[in-house]
Amino acid sequence: MAKGQITSDKYSANLSEDTFGRREDTMFSAKYKSFRDDYDLTLLVSTNQNIGEELKDFDSTAAKSFVQGSDQKTNQSSIELRWNAKPEDEIQWVAGVYSFLDYGERTDIFRTGPDSVFNQAAIAASAYLHGANNGILHDNTSLTNFAGANVATFCNTAGLSAVIAATCNVATGSTTDTMVPAQLELKINNKSSAAFGQVTIPMADQWNITLGARYTYDTKGMVYTTSSNSVGIPHSLILPGCTPGTANATVQDGAPGCAAYATAAATALGADGVAYCR
Repeated sequence: MAKGQITSDKYSANLSEDTFGRREDTMFSAKYKSFRDDYDLTLLVSTNQNIGEELKDFDSTAAKSFVQGSDQKTNQSSIELRWNAKPEDEIQWVAGVYSFLDYGERTDIFRTGPDSVFNQAAIAASAYLHGANNGILHDNTSLTNFAGANVATFCNTAGLSAVIAATCNVATGSTTDTMVPAQLELKINNKSSAAFGQVTIPMADQWNITLGARYTYDTKGMVYTTSSNSVGIPHSLILPGCTPGTANATVQDGAPGCAAYATAAATALGADGVAYCR
């Protein structure tokens, strides 16, 4: 498929998605200064907001295989209020308070389409499970049944069990809204507050003494969440011992389910069958 998309135009691209990228930065800062009789007062404020989103076609072909979408929003803001001595004062001093806020969120969604090896493997595994011989996955009859299956049209088969039908619905999604997504979501919320002061006292013509202190209080927060709508049919083949999360944990498609499968597997696979299946 990819070979047929090669063109003489090196600047062209044949993608399955209309990719894009957008970034928007908004920055604001201000300074206010007031000259009093005994001191000067300074106020500093600033904020920076970033908004962005993008869609990438990772396989870079017309195949609906693997795309990534993301959106993010961040904001950083600060404010500082400062008092200081007049320049002509003999003793120079400064005192103030400061606050900084940093929060943001980013969501990445990775989607696999019907042309990806992941989705095709899920459909193939579903077809294999559907055609299993009396619940026994690894015997010649099950392999023969699978060899006669048409994986390309398998999801149109009548009478599929609910879990296999759900896998087909997810694996055959062809738009960015219906492809199999794995989602990563990151949220941060950081705060910092501080109070500070400094004084410089002349002790002689040649030297001064400077004393200062600063107290800072920080709080940092982060939440990282992952999710996926994959129903995981292939794990029924990787873990055929019928754990509670596998698709053949109960009676499916006429198969007797886990208890009968584990017993029959010992005969079909030999003396080590039960150990392997567990």
